[in-house]
Amino acid sequence: MIEKLKLLDAELEKEDKLSAEVLNQLILACLPCIGQYDPKIRDERGYPLLAESLRNEKCSNDTRQAVFSSLTSDQYLFYKINDGESDDSVRRSFSLLALAECLAGDKSVQHLVAQIPSLIELLKKYRELEKDLREETPELGYIDAIGHLEMLEKSIADYRKG
Repeated sequence: MIEKLKLLDAELEKEDKLSAEVLNQLILACLPCIGQYDPKIRDERGYPLLAESLRNEKCSNDTRQAVFSSLTSDQYLFYKINDGESDDSVRRSFSLLALAECLAGDKSVQHLVAQIPSLIELLKKYRELEKDLREETPELGYIDAIGHLEMLEKSIADYRKG
């Protein structure tokens, strides 16, 4: 994981020479970092790189769509959601943030616009099911699922404005 993040970081540094193909491959390879329990990997490298990449104009609609689909799946947004308060809430919480980045990167082209109604329904379900209400822990860092949900809801409203 660390090697993939270093590679993405190095590629983003030379953005003018970064090919869309390489960027899209790296985004998909780095997606699992949002579920990392170690905040140094997740918060300081993985998530910021993923967020920046999803907002990059070279990120393809297909890649953004693939990430969006993954993030709304049982493997991310609803990952072990019935377990209540557990460390697995990291993956769910950061899925919400990454979804907001997908929308931010897609705002000018509105490729994901048809998925907004189903996303809103998923978020209603998520709000009902999420039981981990911790904001931060010493081991995991900032994991505020409800705060991240509210940020995504604001992103949806902004996205809809076009």
